[in-house]
Amino acid sequence: MTRPANFSQAQWQGNETSATLPGFPPDRGPSLYWNTAMPKTGKTHKGLAKRFKVTATGKVKHRKANRGHLMGKKSGNRKRRLRQDGVRTGFNAVYIVEALRPSS
Repeated sequence: MTRPANFSQAQWQGNETSATLPGFPPDRGPSLYWNTAMPKTGKTHKGLAKRFKVTATGKVKHRKANRGHLMGKKSGNRKRRLRQDGVRTGFNAVYIVEALRPSS
């Protein structure tokens, strides 16, 4: 890190107290004010959390589409297939698992 222009070499090396440093309260040194941004934390994607579930083995389960209404015109075989949960694999599953991981 380079020395700011308003600091002398003695101030930068810590040979003077923080009370003499310009722009800082007397009880705190400059190190408290640099890099003070909070670390970024991930958040659970709530939209995906409502639609997908990650099993204990790492599979991603979801409810199949086309089973909300108008079921009378669909065949029995089709309705039976729609009752079972679908499973996502590959990159889609990796993306979903990462988005559902809670923040640390």
